Amino acid sequence: RGCSALTDDHQLLYDAEGRLAESAITFRVRYVVGHPPRLTLKIPLKQSIEKRRALEIEADYSHRVPHKWVSVKGDLPRAFSPPLSGRGIHRLRRLGWMRTTRWVVVSADGVKMELDRVTLPGGRVVFEVEIEESEAGAHRKAVEFIRRSVSTATPSGKSKFERFMESIRLVGSRTEHSLSEE
Repeated sequence: RGCSALTDDHQLLYDAEGRLAESAITFRVRYVVGHPPRLTLKIPLKQSIEKRRALEIEADYSHRVPHKWVSVKGDLPRAFSPPLSGRGIHRLRRLGWMRTTRWVVVSADGVKMELDRVTLPGGRVVFEVEIEESEAGAHRKAVEFIRRSVSTATPSGKSKFERFMESIRLVGSRTEHSLSEE
């Protein structure tokens, strides 16, 4: 039916000595012009070839976000502590950033999809479609629409964070680009 909201954001990504990456857990701070920073913790619940589900904890953050290290109990809202502290994670280290430009598209069937252009450390660009639809029939219609529209599209077995981690390994440990050290 059409394309609506366009957003352009920068995301700082964090880990705890690889422990989040090992479990495909993502912690990020998203910056969008005109909005407060948004904290997100994504914990995978279930994954199939074409569909991933995750528990997401999100909160706007009105404080200054520590760039290099984040204390789970000292810097984050209370809701983030149990899933991180329960895994023995008490502080997170900034790894680097990536940029996402997102278009929200609604198909003729009324299914909402998010088209993402992601710039990873080192400049590599990947494209991804996220189908934000939990009802199986609507999800299937969206997958069919994508396959008809983009013949080279294939389901991804990787999250953005996993692609980010691959890029860090490819370009080395210095991915901070223009961010200042603290």
